[in-house]
Amino acid sequence: MSGWIKIDKALIDTIKFRRVVRAVKSNALRGVTDVSDAAAVAIVLGALVRLWVYADTHISDDDTLAITPDEINDLVGVEGFAQALPAEWLHVVDADHVQLPDFTAHNGSSEKLRRDNAKRQADYRHRQKQRNVTRDVTPSNTRNDARPDQTRPEKTRPEEREERAHAEHVPHGPSQPDMTGADEWRSVEGIDIEAMETWIAHRAANKPPHGLRPHERIAAAKLLSGMGAADRQRAAVTAAVGNGWHYLRATDGAPTASVLRPGRTFSASARVGWTPDDFDASAATGSAG
Repeated sequence: MSGWIKIDKALIDTIKFRRVVRAVKSNALRGVTDVSDAAAVAIVLGALVRLWVYADTHISDDDTLAITPDEINDLVGVEGFAQALPAEWLHVVDADHVQLPDFTAHNGSSEKLRRDNAKRQADYRHRQKQRNVTRDVTPSNTRNDARPDQTRPEKTRPEEREERAHAEHVPHGPSQPDMTGADEWRSVEGIDIEAMETWIAHRAANKPPHGLRPHERIAAAKLLSGMGAADRQRAAVTAAVGNGWHYLRATDGAPTASVLRPGRTFSASARVGWTPDDFDASAATGSAG
């Protein structure tokens, strides 16, 4: 059996209980002076609880206990207690057994399980009710109370659609490449500055918007410096620019006036404005291959 028993709180006000109290007080407690009615009630109630606790562990399914009335008196410590109980509470079956009518109906395992489940459900419903009450009276949870950071500015739907359409059709320029270190090519040993700057200007005109990237400039500078002296580097650049090439190729000699058309010289001031029309491609040494 479980660890509790049922006791009706109105028990002490019933006629049957009061009769047991009077019987116990007049018999078992007759030798005790100054026993108040309240003390007698407490003694009888305690004796009943002691008996029921014992029965909850040892009672059979037919509500019988293998115990005699005198043994019950010894168990609860009150003389004449079992004899004072009404037949509805205690019935003597034989010399060794008594019966507690309907005890298992009120304190049996199935009844206790039913009562435990009922109490659990009642507690759950109470908690849910309290939670709903709290939700209803909390101002911050009402539908009409928007939090400040969630309040949207007044804006009609046509305005929103117009702004969205405008944003979707705004042309976006090309992504800007990282030009960090664009001048590091100048540190390449043996590079001819004039030749390299001419090549950078040529590639910027043919590879918009920024021409050669930093790592490409360094590679071109190393390629040019590997061609040898400055005249050979300039000759390679002149041939590439004159033929409209996008790559560099070594030539057999330095650039001469015969490579450029009349009126053009190999100088920093002139190179930016050069176009393939300014060169005599047939006079440039080397070929596109």
